[in-house]
Amino acid sequence: MNTSPPTPLGRFTRSSLFFSAVIALTLAIGHSADPGQPLPLPSHSASPTPSASANPSPAVPSGTPVSTIPSDKNFAHYYVMQATLADHMAANKPEDIDLIFIGDSITQAWRWGNGLPVWKRYYEGRAIDFGVSADRTEHVLWRLDNLGIRKFHPKVAVILIGTNNWDPTYTPEDIAEGVKAVIAKTRECFPGVKILLMSILPNARATEKMATATVGDLVEREPN
Repeated sequence: MNTSPPTPLGRFTRSSLFFSAVIALTLAIGHSADPGQPLPLPSHSASPTPSASANPSPAVPSGTPVSTIPSDKNFAHYYVMQATLADHMAANKPEDIDLIFIGDSITQAWRWGNGLPVWKRYYEGRAIDFGVSADRTEHVLWRLDNLGIRKFHPKVAVILIGTNNWDPTYTPEDIAEGVKAVIAKTRECFPGVKILLMSILPNARATEKMATATVGDLVEREPN
């Protein structure tokens, strides 16, 4: 059971290219946050989010990749992050949000880790950090469907997901299908949103699968 507070992971420090690209996008949008605005700390006062049993997923055809089937397996027992994310979403006004970050621990660490100074300077009050540590593509799909995120209307969605789909359960093609499913669900949640898809970062647990198998190329070759 994952009940520890969100913390930055080591691989976050290898994400400078990710940060640089998104900061450039932020400046291009033409909306600047107030660097002097104080950063509110999560109160952890929100009630835990209901598990998937409250909103069960429909039956899926046999042979469907696990990476594309919404699952709350990670989030259901992550009680601290349930409250933290609920507080974060409640603290932001839908009309002020023009950017959303969707992903796993790398994305989560923008707002609750080493990325905090960057977040405070560029994103506080105008972006949602929708990252949760250890999430796989199927977990993001469940959260997009069940956490009330559709009340926001971002202009741009930055997606970085797939590195946790590393074990033998997933082929490179499965991971690509999961990423494409997240893209499609994001577009469904936010009609007209522009997608900035980040390449999966190097992963010591599955270097060949993530890099040599060119998951990014599999996504690019198929229509989104």
